[in-house]
Amino acid sequence: MSKRQRQQALLGVLAVALVVIVGRQFGSLLPGDSFGGAGSRSSAGRGTGAEGSEWRETLPQVEVLRLGALEAGTQELSEGRDPFQIRQSAPPPRPRPDQSDIRKRIEEARRRQTTEVTAPARPPAPTPPPIDVVFLGCFGSGRMRLAVFTDGSEIFNVPEGDVLKDKFVVVKIGMESADLGFVGFPDAPAKRLEIGG
Repeated sequence: MSKRQRQQALLGVLAVALVVIVGRQFGSLLPGDSFGGAGSRSSAGRGTGAEGSEWRETLPQVEVLRLGALEAGTQELSEGRDPFQIRQSAPPPRPRPDQSDIRKRIEEARRRQTTEVTAPARPPAPTPPPIDVVFLGCFGSGRMRLAVFTDGSEIFNVPEGDVLKDKFVVVKIGMESADLGFVGFPDAPAKRLEIGG
């Protein structure tokens, strides 16, 4: 026997075995005469007569679909919120104040007016001076970096941390900007000046 003939014979035996296995599996699911024969039916408990009706009793009962019950109550449902539409809900109505609340509010307003009149006016808090220089650019590198400013009549070369015109402190020198703080106003935020600004 050649190698090819042996392979064909082996494939034939495997095909027959596969048919037998599939026949038994599907034959056990089918009622009546099946591939498995009468012996397999009796061993599975599905014979004719009383034995054949036992397997039907073990199946779950299928309920009848009542379409009317599905549609009942759908008219009572309301539309939900549309997540793609922005709506602001109306604020709840304000309760109406009674007479005692109105009197209390009037008295509180009168007290506030008298305290506001009698309290001395505080002087306005000092503000940082306006920036009257223009940032022209910078040169140098590292610690020797200098920012160049002008006030229209003079040119100032100022290193980082130094004072400019006795009013401003050069807080930081960037590549194209400089941050100016204010002398005497340590809490005031620094103002950034761009080149030409």
